[in-house]
Amino acid sequence: MPHSDPGADPTTLSISPRYVATIFTALVLSLVTMHLVTGILDYQFGHDYQWGFRFQFNVDNEGNIPAWYSSSALLVASFLLALIGATKYKRRDAFATHWLVLAGMFLYLSMDEASQLHEMSARLFDRFHPSGLFFYPWVIVGALVVLMVGLAYLKFLLHLPPEIRRIVLVAGSIFVGGALGVEAISGRHHELHGLNNLTYHVIVGIEEGCEMAGIVMFIYGLVRYLALTADRVVLAFRDDAGGPALIGRSAGLRSGGGKSGRAA
Repeated sequence: MPHSDPGADPTTLSISPRYVATIFTALVLSLVTMHLVTGILDYQFGHDYQWGFRFQFNVDNEGNIPAWYSSSALLVASFLLALIGATKYKRRDAFATHWLVLAGMFLYLSMDEASQLHEMSARLFDRFHPSGLFFYPWVIVGALVVLMVGLAYLKFLLHLPPEIRRIVLVAGSIFVGGALGVEAISGRHHELHGLNNLTYHVIVGIEEGCEMAGIVMFIYGLVRYLALTADRVVLAFRDDAGGPALIGRSAGLRSGGGKSGRAA
């Protein structure tokens, strides 16, 4: 089997945070727009099937295009967190574990988005018959988890560069506001008026749109963090003869503000 020349220059992929954010934002806007349009065609004009597009772009459904996108975006965030965490761990950084745990959390969120794991908690609350803003019982669990993670990660947030800290806080506020705040409102509307109406459809669109927008901003912040604090991170892929390696070489993630030329 032929091997590449070990002296050849490696392939370099330059990633701009702004470009990444633009691509993800365009996808989110397209998905939310299609959700609203197909809902209006259904509830206002009686076109409920729409050649399958009604189901495929309903952000409240599972196993369709928005669900695939959301799960994939969370997986991208998990990968970026793992990349940063692995590099930090290699350099014995004090917050390496925080990055890696976050990567695991976002991996779980990615699986949850695809399989609705959070809805399994609903049975735990059946005997209490929750109502009102807690009609969806996982909102209670989610609020407690957010509180615990926020307290546990306070020092981690404070150690981040000011720009990245602001991005993370805004992204988290948008995501949690949609996942818990707007979700609670949609649960209340569901309890009072049911699911099959345009108002509920719009509320769900806002909820999922907030979640998607929060993840887009978070991904932007992670790529921006890499651009600001890392001169270069090299992923080395070797065959069995060369031994396994995930991260071949890194110029290091500095806690300060060293800036690369691709941080536009």
